[in-house]
Amino acid sequence: MRAVLYTCLFVWSILLITPCIEAANNQPLETVVMQLKWRHQFQFAGYYAAIEKGYYRQAGLEVILKEWKPGMIVADEVVSGRADFGVDMPVLLLERQRGNPVVVLAAIFQHSPEVLVAKKDSGIVTPHDLLGRRVMLNPHGNSEIRAMLLNEAVRPEDIEIVDHTWNLNDLVQGKVDAFSGYVTDLPFLLGEQGIAYSVIRPVSYGIDFYGDCLFTSEKEIKDHPVRVRAFLEASLRGWEYAMEHPKEIIELILTKYSTKRSRPALHYEADRMRELILPRFIEIGHMNPGRWKHIADTFVNLGMLSPDYSLKGFLYKPDLNPDYTWVRWTVGVTVLALLLVSAGAVFLFFLSRHLRNMVEQRTMDLSRINRELVSEITKHKETEERLRASEERYRFFLNSANDAIFIHGIDRAGLPSTFIEVNDGAASLLGYRKEELSNMSPFDIILPEKHAAAEGYLVKIHLGEKYITESTFVARDKKIIPVEISMHAFELHGKKMVLSIARDITERKQREQELRSSEKKFEMAFSSSPDAITISTLHDGRLLEVNDAFEHKSGYSREESIGKSTLDLGLWISPEQRNEFIMKLKKHGAIRDFEFDFKTKSGKFIQCLISAEQIEFEGKRCIVSITRDISARKRAEEKLQQAEMMYRTIFEQSSNAIILIDPATTMPVEFNDRILQVLGYSHEEFSTMQLSAIDTVYSPGGIREIIKKTLHEGRQEFEGKLKTKSGGLIDAIISMRTIKIEDKLYLHTIVCDITEQMRLQEQLRQAQKMEAVGQLAGGIAHDFNNILTAIVGYGNILQIKMEKDNPLSVYVDNILFSAEKAADLTHSLLAFSRKQVMEARPVDLNEIIRTTGRLLHRLIGEDIELRTILNREDMIVMADGNQLEQVLMNLATNARDAMPCGGGLTIETGVVEIDSEFVATHGYGTPGEYAMIEVSDTGSGMDQETKEKIFEPFFTTKGPGKGTGLGLSTAYGTIRQHNGFIHVYSEPGEGTVFRIHLPLVHIEVEKLKQAGTAIPKAGSETILLAEDDETLRELTAEVLAQVGYNIIVAKDGEDAVKRFHENKEKIDFLLLDVIMPGNNGKEVYEEAKKDRPDIKALFISGYPGDVLYTKGIGIYEEKLNIISKPASPSTLLSKIREILDSPA
Repeated sequence: MRAVLYTCLFVWSILLITPCIEAANNQPLETVVMQLKWRHQFQFAGYYAAIEKGYYRQAGLEVILKEWKPGMIVADEVVSGRADFGVDMPVLLLERQRGNPVVVLAAIFQHSPEVLVAKKDSGIVTPHDLLGRRVMLNPHGNSEIRAMLLNEAVRPEDIEIVDHTWNLNDLVQGKVDAFSGYVTDLPFLLGEQGIAYSVIRPVSYGIDFYGDCLFTSEKEIKDHPVRVRAFLEASLRGWEYAMEHPKEIIELILTKYSTKRSRPALHYEADRMRELILPRFIEIGHMNPGRWKHIADTFVNLGMLSPDYSLKGFLYKPDLNPDYTWVRWTVGVTVLALLLVSAGAVFLFFLSRHLRNMVEQRTMDLSRINRELVSEITKHKETEERLRASEERYRFFLNSANDAIFIHGIDRAGLPSTFIEVNDGAASLLGYRKEELSNMSPFDIILPEKHAAAEGYLVKIHLGEKYITESTFVARDKKIIPVEISMHAFELHGKKMVLSIARDITERKQREQELRSSEKKFEMAFSSSPDAITISTLHDGRLLEVNDAFEHKSGYSREESIGKSTLDLGLWISPEQRNEFIMKLKKHGAIRDFEFDFKTKSGKFIQCLISAEQIEFEGKRCIVSITRDISARKRAEEKLQQAEMMYRTIFEQSSNAIILIDPATTMPVEFNDRILQVLGYSHEEFSTMQLSAIDTVYSPGGIREIIKKTLHEGRQEFEGKLKTKSGGLIDAIISMRTIKIEDKLYLHTIVCDITEQMRLQEQLRQAQKMEAVGQLAGGIAHDFNNILTAIVGYGNILQIKMEKDNPLSVYVDNILFSAEKAADLTHSLLAFSRKQVMEARPVDLNEIIRTTGRLLHRLIGEDIELRTILNREDMIVMADGNQLEQVLMNLATNARDAMPCGGGLTIETGVVEIDSEFVATHGYGTPGEYAMIEVSDTGSGMDQETKEKIFEPFFTTKGPGKGTGLGLSTAYGTIRQHNGFIHVYSEPGEGTVFRIHLPLVHIEVEKLKQAGTAIPKAGSETILLAEDDETLRELTAEVLAQVGYNIIVAKDGEDAVKRFHENKEKIDFLLLDVIMPGNNGKEVYEEAKKDRPDIKALFISGYPGDVLYTKGIGIYEEKLNIISKPASPSTLLSKIREILDSPA
């Protein structure tokens, strides 16, 4: 009955509790982010297992794993809250010092996987081999490697640190010499590519850190202590499962995670990780505070961590009073349920009282026994843990050593026992299994010839000496292995033991043999080399050894050289050059073919090449250098270079296009850039085209026919036209001849572009035509002027003597008007021929245009809009302002006539720079700064034929009586006389643009003198008149006599001199024609000045100014008074009166 009641109570309790437990299990999962320190691979196997096996879900967590990205600092991700947990190295100690409140939860790797790898052929096997080399490190990590380097006195400045690219090809391709990474994968990846490598492990140099530490932040622990503990426990369960089932996890990684690792690579990684995690010997995640202190002290000793560091708060301590609220809640519900049924069980109370007392007593006894047992078990576990950790460390160091390690006993006689312990290195060295070696003694592996020596040093070891010696082992395959053995004795359980560490020195012995052989070869090469060889110290260049060739080339004996530096001997002409040589040598360790000038004892200079390398010599850092005399070679090279440069210069800089053609394919083999400029093709286009594709206008058979003819005759030269890429034609002279290069026939072709030459010839013909017309105009101007002078003179006299109301006066007026028009025509002819007299002074073009603009408005009419766009700054030119105004008037008149229905006329000024390219292109002008006047209209424009004739005199497109055809020719002559040039741009229907360029000058504009009052024309002085033209002589004499002057007339220069000498006392003034038979007017003037230095004179001439300049008469040069024919009587009289009344 009592059993039934108890059973009912138990079932009822279970029914009440079960819903409570189910409610607790159905709570939603918390999402946490785990930041990995690399990409997906077996390195994070435990976390994959915890997710796959549901350990995180059982802990109430949904875990997201984030891969690492370049540049990411894992601690920053966790502290910033972007991740809740992370994995990193013991560098976390340094992160905490920097202010990141990180807390380490567990150390997954008991030994750090960080290593440096290098290609075997680099010769890098120790940290010291890294000096001066390029080492790739993580800028935010690799603390173990950095600690190892500092521990080995390799400073950061002693190596070239390259920021990590995470690309192993940088090592493979030689961009860096050493590459940091994990021993769990790098050896496999290099071996997979067939690359021999060496590994530098920090643990071999006293740096043994934890690896891949799981950590979180102080905030996470404070805010979510239960979650942290649950995450840690689930993660460690995952790691235990992963290390027990690596194949399953590898398949999981390949299936569910985007890894770049192959299946063999992951298996290799798993095997290597087992050696670092040690799951068989140490609980995964185990951390020893003492070891963390050792790691921190290592950082302190190396200056990487502050000495006042603290581990407080850095190592995780789980909350010993966890939150069991849900348990209490469940228990409470259960108690409540029990209370509901307790009423039914009261009657059992008294029946069970005695039993309860007995149970309580028994429970107390069991509790006490249990506490004692737990205490004993705890102590036992701690002892066992320490023993296991010690054993594991011992095993790890024993089997991690590259050397062979043996432990054996030794009796009092010094005889060894069989081996008690051997490591993997010993088995690998000798080829035996460890079990086989455990049944062998040292004498079984030492060469018999070495037994006696072995017995001797074993006796010394027994006596307590530490002994290092060389011996010889015999491997299982009978291979002889030279070894270096380090031995010392110790006691174990009261027995004498010997620890022997043997290092295979086969390679060293080979190197020593090679070194001896090399030294012998070096000695032979050193002494017999024709090149000068020296050995000198690196820091000061003192010579330690020299060979015979050095003595011969330098002129210094060995005794004179040893102990002195190359600078002392003056071998280096430039100390700076030697400094550059030494800097390069220190940086690269070796230098090849450095060129320098070598000075001998006799003072002779020799051009040399020096190659050098750093070596250890007699315990010093030295330089071995080989110096070769290359003077003869340099001379030959210089001649060759000069010839090559001369050819290249001719080839590349030639103004002609040069092509080397393969006659078989008609394709160019070599060509200069000029052909590309001439034909308009790119280098790529021309180099791949057949030249037969170029159309010609000089041979029906084209290029192929010409090539065929050239091959037959050996040489061809012809003139014709070539078609360019754009379809245009160029004039060319082509010279083609055969040449043979390396027994192959080619066509050496020169293409001379004469298009510009033809254009210039056309310009020359046009200029010659214009010059011929100008010469004609200038030649007839003198005769015209003399005739016009007579007409104007007599007409004026007739007008003066005629009554105003005389009906014939109108005829006189018409005669004078026509004569004035004829005079203007003569001036226009002189302007075109550039023989008019020009009074040049500094003038501002802008001011001339402003002044002329007012006249132009009236000239062009109201239906044409005049716009002026003037340069903001003054534009000063040396010019005759009146002549420039006339040019503008002529251009405006032509523009008006081209716009009968109205339009626009624009005058614009500006400053332009004309360079040599412009001059070469246009065929006129000289380089320099020019003022530019642009006169443009919107008129009818003109065709090419009209443009070619527009500046010719008397050429006009206007109807009869509407133009003389001298307007633009006059403008052309005026501008050319001002050392400028004028050009026209026009198309039919598109208007016309005239551009005038005049040389700029940088001087101030002259201020015009104010005109004075009118000068009286009458006078009573005596004037000597010399004129060879009888009509003009009589006319001039009459004009002068009518106003009161006394006249003495001479018919030529010789007569004038005679008349002057006869009347020199009464002659007051000389009026002289310039060009006369006998003496010219200037010579008459000079002769008169001999007797009358104060005599005044006026010259008059009908010849153009340039004729007088050409004849060298000197009137313009000396700025004497002169007027041009025809001159009106009033003009002549006014000028004479002005000169007479002027001061002497």
